[in-house]
Amino acid sequence: MGILARRGLTAAVLLAVCLSAAACAPTRGFDADVAYAWADTQFHAEFARGSLGLAVVGTDGTSSSAETGLSFAASTVTDLRVRCYGGAMIQIDARITGGTDHAALRGLVPCDRTDHLIPLAPASRFPATSVTLYAISRAETAALVIVEGAAAPGDVWDGYFDNELGRIPASAAYSGSFAASGVFQSSDASVPAGHHRVTVTCAGEATVTVTLAGLDESRNGGSVDASPALTTDIVCPVTALLELTTDRSGISMRLDSHGTPGAFLVRVDPGYHPLGP
Repeated sequence: MGILARRGLTAAVLLAVCLSAAACAPTRGFDADVAYAWADTQFHAEFARGSLGLAVVGTDGTSSSAETGLSFAASTVTDLRVRCYGGAMIQIDARITGGTDHAALRGLVPCDRTDHLIPLAPASRFPATSVTLYAISRAETAALVIVEGAAAPGDVWDGYFDNELGRIPASAAYSGSFAASGVFQSSDASVPAGHHRVTVTCAGEATVTVTLAGLDESRNGGSVDASPALTTDIVCPVTALLELTTDRSGISMRLDSHGTPGAFLVRVDPGYHPLGP
């Protein structure tokens, strides 16, 4: 059985969890009782310091422990800090989950009552919301596992161009952030046929692939499909002036930052006629 907690639990809830775990624990030998008592003391000391989550996990020396689950607000897990009682070795397995993303982490550490880190490779990190822990050892022992990391940052580009968007007297204008997908796509059937100027402004460090197209009516059921007309790459931060001629109403656009964060502002001026001879 395990004792677990996550940030935000009150002392009363914590005590209830601990008492419940003790009541449900299987019969253990004297050495195991000593190990659990030591781990429980470590648990209470660490709880006051704050972490993404922490749990006491124990093994009976013959099989893997029951799973212990921890949930928390979206955070980036960086490592597990393990402190184990006794003189054996203990293996900690963790399953880290956030939405459709998941990662596995495993480490073998000595039970010498000091801290040992099991790091998660930077390439495997993502905004996670839960960690499931398992432990196995040849000895009957207990360990404190501390999940370390930091709260996942919000989208710093959200609303970046909102003020500018409100001042644009254009027929069609859009703004937003590239967020997790890195792609913005829109179709506007109300834009009349003709020659248009499309102004694309972006912030950040992305190379954005911009695709502009007219809209073609499908022969089947009158649905609307986009036909590519212009594709170009722009390197942010920049304001790019693009032109597109359509022979019927409607325009579609697609901005792809290829996963790089940033913000965009798009303005469509229908019926634009460039100055010149």
